Amino acid sequence: MVHKPTKRLVDILLNGRQKNIPFLAASLFFLPLSITIVFLSYAISILTLGDRRRSRSGLTILVSGGRTCKALVHARQFARAGHRVILCEEADAQYCATRYSNCVDRFYTLPDPLASQQKYTEALLKIVLKERVDIFVPCCGVATTICDGIAKRSLDRHCTVLQFDEDLGRKLDKKDHFMAACQLHGLEIPKTVTFTSAAEVMQYDWANDGKRKYVMKCVGVDDRTRNDMTLFPYAPADKMLAHLNRLNMSKSNPYIMQEFLDGAEYCCQSIAWRGVIRTYSACLSSDVLMNYTHIPPSTKTFEGRISAKMLEFAQHFTKAMELSGPVAFDFLLTSTPPDGAQAKTLVLSSVLYDDSGRRWRLLPIECNPRTHTANTNFLGNRYYEAAYTRLAHDANTRHAWPILPDENTAPARGTYWIGHELFNLCLPFLSTKRTKPLEFINRILTQREAEWDLHDPLPFLMCYHFQWPFLWLTQGLIKGRRWTRMNASTGKVFWLD
Repeated sequence: MVHKPTKRLVDILLNGRQKNIPFLAASLFFLPLSITIVFLSYAISILTLGDRRRSRSGLTILVSGGRTCKALVHARQFARAGHRVILCEEADAQYCATRYSNCVDRFYTLPDPLASQQKYTEALLKIVLKERVDIFVPCCGVATTICDGIAKRSLDRHCTVLQFDEDLGRKLDKKDHFMAACQLHGLEIPKTVTFTSAAEVMQYDWANDGKRKYVMKCVGVDDRTRNDMTLFPYAPADKMLAHLNRLNMSKSNPYIMQEFLDGAEYCCQSIAWRGVIRTYSACLSSDVLMNYTHIPPSTKTFEGRISAKMLEFAQHFTKAMELSGPVAFDFLLTSTPPDGAQAKTLVLSSVLYDDSGRRWRLLPIECNPRTHTANTNFLGNRYYEAAYTRLAHDANTRHAWPILPDENTAPARGTYWIGHELFNLCLPFLSTKRTKPLEFINRILTQREAEWDLHDPLPFLMCYHFQWPFLWLTQGLIKGRRWTRMNASTGKVFWLD
């Protein structure tokens, strides 16, 4: 039971400008320790001759999304393979940690693509021409995935763009279109129905649908409802209708009603080229994933068989769609019986068995046509950059794909963000999950802090003591903007206004 004074304090801290104060205080408190770590890292790097960059005789690669850790992974892996790295980010996040990496050769700011697609495309084209870019690797967010696909039309004549064009990007990104594509290529999916109004949902033939329960998901992007796991149908009908009306469904904002499944969620991510999966990593998933532990595909363990089933799905779907670009899939494990109507058209089984012989199905629920932060499992992997840069050698190296994270390295055992872990450990009422002390110690000793690198420590310092504090101070305290959550891995803030 929470005492009333304590509850009042928590309510104050969780609302308004005050919410930013404990985060700013923590950043200041740990600043001396972080500075010490950075200076020690530089000293050790110099004394051991460090992880030196090769001569810049390679390609020139443009990486966007500087606020994200996945962009930092790309910058480090590309630069250490001898490539020249140009980084860019939108102006509102120009003080991103990745720009301070010693693996970045030049940094540019971009206009907001959601405000002006034309200005965004023109800015990218100007950078590509000025820097003589060979490959553009976007690390876009959810809301701007299609923007890079639109820009691709103008950039494709001057460099290779590792992103899907607008039409294909929409087909993969929109949940209803992805479900339809899965069915087209003989892949089992949860029962899914598309609706454009609350009235349509209320008129659905619930009586002949058995005992299934469903969740409503926006086909596009809606941070307000993404965590709404209300199960439909429910009584009374007037309350259900009121809930559905709050979703603001329309022809321009459709929702899918997707069968609710009872198991754990998993995800996998890859870079594909001409229908071939070139990298593959898999892990447990959640709505805001902050710990990435690679699950190697294997027949020896149940989790290994789950990973192998995800890889089989990814390879089949990627080949069928002839994909070239970054792609990630979300899956749900379920013990519910299959839909008999679908079984007749399947070309790939979703069934697998656990160690006790119990029957499960692994079903896709979403596709994310963009770089996924699970690429942090590849930190330090010397083969990773080849999947992005050796595009002309596809025919000769097809047998080598996909590249997997090295199971014997700390990044494959797990990546985490120390700021997130500290708040989960010390101030769980300000976070979404509590980290137990032994769990925290185990992560520190056996896994990898995603921002930190012995030979490139400055982004670690700038992430926790500049990039995030700058947002808390300017947007939170000064402007009074309210937020519900932050994602340390992607730099995304879920603003309420």
